[in-house]
Amino acid sequence: MKYNKGKRWTDEEEEKVLKLLKNNKSMEECSDIIGRSEFAIKIRIEEIIYKKITYKNKTIDELEYLIKHIDSKVTIENIIKKYENKYKNKKNIPMQLDVKKSFENDILIRLENIELNQKKIINEILIEKNNEINIFKKKIEELKEIKNKNEKKIKELIQLN
Repeated sequence: MKYNKGKRWTDEEEEKVLKLLKNNKSMEECSDIIGRSEFAIKIRIEEIIYKKITYKNKTIDELEYLIKHIDSKVTIENIIKKYENKYKNKKNIPMQLDVKKSFENDILIRLENIELNQKKIINEILIEKNNEINIFKKKIEELKEIKNKNEKKIKELIQLN
């Protein structure tokens, strides 16, 4: 039985949930420790994600440990739409950034990282292939030397006969 049903969340409860989730506790464990249903915790996590992205300039990557605990059908965009109206008229919470721009920046950063990783992989492949080519060239030179030596020996043998 959950003792905190219907009560407001305290800052301490939020902090405790965040700490538990960071320490890879399950939703069931969080529920038992905090005294809230798993559903209530998931809803609170959505609100925390919204606040952290909107007011504290956190990126999606920084909130990955929270995002993995919400329903997989729920998108960050849905969370923003859901809580935008709730906080739109609150004057005590200043809007520090345009959420859409935040996501655009996040996506751009991720794309840049993907591009950098791709370039790094391509460079590694090129270096590996160049090394193989150099080894192949050395083998060709060695074979040419052997051929030249053999041709020289053949000429010497022909002259002796």
